[in-house]
Amino acid sequence: MPNDSNDTSPNTLTELYNVIGLAYENMPHYSIIKKSVDKNCVAIYFSSNGIFYPDDVPTFRERIVNEDRYELFHNMIERADKHIFLRDIYKSWYLLGINNQISSPEKLLDFLRKETDGFKEIVMTGISSGGYASILFGSLLKADIILSFSPQWNLYEENIEKKISGKRKGVNFEKLKKYYDITSLGNYSHVYYFCPILSEQDKLQLSYAKDAKDIHVVKILNQDHGIAIPIESLRIVLNMSPQKLNKLCGGQEWSRSNFIWSSSSLYGRYQILKYKIKALLYSFLVKMNILAKEHSD
Repeated sequence: MPNDSNDTSPNTLTELYNVIGLAYENMPHYSIIKKSVDKNCVAIYFSSNGIFYPDDVPTFRERIVNEDRYELFHNMIERADKHIFLRDIYKSWYLLGINNQISSPEKLLDFLRKETDGFKEIVMTGISSGGYASILFGSLLKADIILSFSPQWNLYEENIEKKISGKRKGVNFEKLKKYYDITSLGNYSHVYYFCPILSEQDKLQLSYAKDAKDIHVVKILNQDHGIAIPIESLRIVLNMSPQKLNKLCGGQEWSRSNFIWSSSSLYGRYQILKYKIKALLYSFLVKMNILAKEHSD
């Protein structure tokens, strides 16, 4: 819920955008964790526009500068040998890239192409604007699996030019318009679209997604925009094979309890327990800097 005390006066927003501009120039806004030297699977996680909220300087400094926060960090895909976490501090649907060096969709695509080179499997995921980015860049990179939660398919509905123009000067929107509609990037048989069908904004985006060829839609009886599925099932879904993911599709509308039960049954309860233990151990090793973590080359 929005905070009524959140000061969004012009002076406050100008200060925030100045702070964001400095962070855009001086921080990488990506984090890479290498679990092994193998190149079997690489996972890419796009944070959403909710990476910090409310939009004020103290929250930005706490979440981004101090905590160095990335979404889905505690829900890593188990089979991946390499994990790439990204965030878009301008909340521009990644149309401004992620930093001063990777400052456009084209440069971000080149960066991801380099980081995924040689991997046998590429998996991308994200929520909302991160879901949009996972579909856009996943399709351009021909990712093997894209798990997209409540994505936007059409940015015209987001009034995106107005949202971006006040944050950064000199943006060439004409050049970016080709990215506003992502329903015609090719075949979408690799995309798993998790949609909360009781959410008004997601209903609208679902109507646009009908133009996307061969997409796999998982309909959730949920009115909340975001992860869409029950949080208890998120790790399970992220670690499913395409064969198991396909069983969640097919037109049925999932209630919370039915989705938890079915996803758990598909994954196997022993495997869930095993995964949770591994995930806890993995998070501990990362925190202790035992596993390799890098922010730049």
